[in-house]
Amino acid sequence: MALYYHRGWIYCVLCTTLCCGFVWSSEQLKRFPLMDSKNILFFPDLLDEKTFGLHSSVCQSLVARGHNITILGTTSILDNFMTGYHDFDAIFYESLTNSSNFYSDRILLENFTSDSVMSTLTNLGLHWFRYSNRDSYLKECSSMLGDQILIRKLISSNFDKIVCDVTFPCCSIIARYINVSFVNFASKGPLGSRHFRWYYVPNVLSIVPEFMSGFTNRMTLGQRLQNVLLYLHSVVVYDYWMFGAYDNMKSKHGVLPSERTFEIVGKADLLLLNIDFTIEFPRPYMPNVIFVGGILARKPSKLNKGLESFLHTSVDGVIVVSLNSHSIFNPELLHSISMSLATLPQKVLWNENGYLPQTLGGGNMEIFKANELNDVLGQGNVKAFLFNGNIDEAYMAIFHAVPSVAIPTSAEESEIALRLEDKGISISLNLQKLTGTELSTAVNHAVNNNTFRERVLWWSEVHHDFHQIFLPPIDRTVFWIEHVMQFGGGHLRSAAFKLNTVQYFLLDIMSFMLVCVVFLVLVIRMLCLKYCNKKLSTKQQEMKLKQH
Repeated sequence: MALYYHRGWIYCVLCTTLCCGFVWSSEQLKRFPLMDSKNILFFPDLLDEKTFGLHSSVCQSLVARGHNITILGTTSILDNFMTGYHDFDAIFYESLTNSSNFYSDRILLENFTSDSVMSTLTNLGLHWFRYSNRDSYLKECSSMLGDQILIRKLISSNFDKIVCDVTFPCCSIIARYINVSFVNFASKGPLGSRHFRWYYVPNVLSIVPEFMSGFTNRMTLGQRLQNVLLYLHSVVVYDYWMFGAYDNMKSKHGVLPSERTFEIVGKADLLLLNIDFTIEFPRPYMPNVIFVGGILARKPSKLNKGLESFLHTSVDGVIVVSLNSHSIFNPELLHSISMSLATLPQKVLWNENGYLPQTLGGGNMEIFKANELNDVLGQGNVKAFLFNGNIDEAYMAIFHAVPSVAIPTSAEESEIALRLEDKGISISLNLQKLTGTELSTAVNHAVNNNTFRERVLWWSEVHHDFHQIFLPPIDRTVFWIEHVMQFGGGHLRSAAFKLNTVQYFLLDIMSFMLVCVVFLVLVIRMLCLKYCNKKLSTKQQEMKLKQH
């Protein structure tokens, strides 16, 4: 694996990164005193360039606070998707995996889901069997651990903290191996139970739906039973099957052979979640789990004159469409969507960064640049937003109180769409069964139903209120990263990490209580027998006396 190190400027991020145009340090964050400059390594998801937007925004804010930032990334992704210059350092290396193949694997996962949870369990088992043998992340990790030049470079750089994307467990392994504390960043929204149990976050299965279950936090008896089965399936697949492959791989490289991979991942100082209770179901969390949902949402900037004129000359408003570039829409379906939208009285804006129909139907359609999405949604004349369910775009819609219609194409997007629909702020459509009539009906409902729009506005106000209380998401992220750099993360960590399985689940207490109950039953039985024998003996003696 070839290694390239570049000091100074890095081409960094997708178009969608710069679209967010963040002020690197807000007035609220400036209230906190600056700490000594630290060296921080950002280790984004090496196979998913969409996550670079979040990482870049945090990097910019940390640079503004005086820290030295280094990005570790593959040359293929950085060369293909960087659009600007930032004062970061960079460590480049050659990737073994084509990101397009990775996306085909992710999309394949959606085709293995079904309405029946038992069928989903069976199909997922077959999928994971095939997937685990060609896991792109595993290949990348093995290559990185075997690259001694890269490892020596990371050690000699003397990083004070490593920020990892939680999707790529190799970052946690490398951070632990080179003895640098780390923070995990969950950039894609809901995680399911797997990550939370590694942090000993309580998974109350009666109110916490398992990832890809399709359930809300209000489950029937049958759904709770299926939820438990999915949870057990998750434990077997992730903790012992997929992470077992990581355990074997790192042992071959002589890296931390005595530690399980899920134990290493759980040793992060913080778990930053790109979600909050505006979208997520209420549930218990630990102090080292921090909500930072909505980092890429902000107040709109001024649009170019042509786009602004298009937006404000529509009497009936505008519908914004953003179907991501890695979705599985076929040309026929896209054309059907385009034709359905063309029949509506509203004008339509398509995000050029996603899939576009071959011919834009009607004269009321236009294309806008990807870096203008947040600014477009912030215009008062936008009536509805049609998207896949991407977590960052969902927060943009909530931030600007825009009703949405979601057509999810991946497992993560399905989870987001489920939560948005449950809260009454979005309509979720099934891609496999989608028709033009169904789409038109859903968009009309989002545009014209006053109750629906009032619900969206209410949740938008809740989201903004969170910002007033807990700092805006970008400032909250920077604050907590600096906090654990200064004080460490031990004071936020649950004592559960020091307990073994028997102690954590109180199996020893239950065993002791069972012994006590058995002992008590035996004592009561003995006393009853003794009492009965005594009564029987007394009765026999009385009968003998009567006979005499």
